[in-house]
Amino acid sequence: MGPAFVLGNGISRQQIDLNLLKTLGRVYGCNAIYREFEPDVLISTDLPISERIQHEGYGQTHTHYTRKPLPNSGSMRISQQNFTKRVRLILHLQATGCDKSSK
Repeated sequence: MGPAFVLGNGISRQQIDLNLLKTLGRVYGCNAIYREFEPDVLISTDLPISERIQHEGYGQTHTHYTRKPLPNSGSMRISQQNFTKRVRLILHLQATGCDKSSK
């Protein structure tokens, strides 16, 4: 298993060569990042953007996880257990100063 990169949509992402990251490891992106870059896995939890992603057919050709997948969208459900673990990890990273996106 190699490195993984988790990207949000903050301004700090604008300084990163996203295509280079894909050559270095698996890239996970959130919400609207799909508009300008295709991560290996897209995760959306905000209902309006999740529905837009699904209506545009993104899940038919890409890996997309959301809390409420629409029928026949190709998107997959994030289990509540995994979602809770991820939220705890993000909160921990923010609390310890490892997550610079919240600053």
